[in-house]
Amino acid sequence: MSQEKLADQLGITFQQVQKYERGTNRIGASRLHQIAIVLQSPITYFFEGATDSAIPRTGDVSPLAQALSDPATVRLVRAFANISDPHLKQKAVGIIEAIAETPQSAKASGG
Repeated sequence: MSQEKLADQLGITFQQVQKYERGTNRIGASRLHQIAIVLQSPITYFFEGATDSAIPRTGDVSPLAQALSDPATVRLVRAFANISDPHLKQKAVGIIEAIAETPQSAKASGG
């Protein structure tokens, strides 16, 4: 993806993207999250090669953090954001919730 296209998706200038890439400007957590969504990558992609000792541990990872590191979640959020009809959005949420509550998913999650 070009810097121009990434910048357009993020709503910033391509010069700002260049500054991020060069390390001139720091990337905040929320911006890094936006970049991961645009690139359809888990946020952990940006930390590949980091040793475990370089990553601070604050206890168990929350289920939300686990979900956000899954590429399928990123794809799902992008697709959901493209649904313009609020009634269809509610139906989509109902379908996903129903699937999540099936006996098969309960067995897989240990519940």
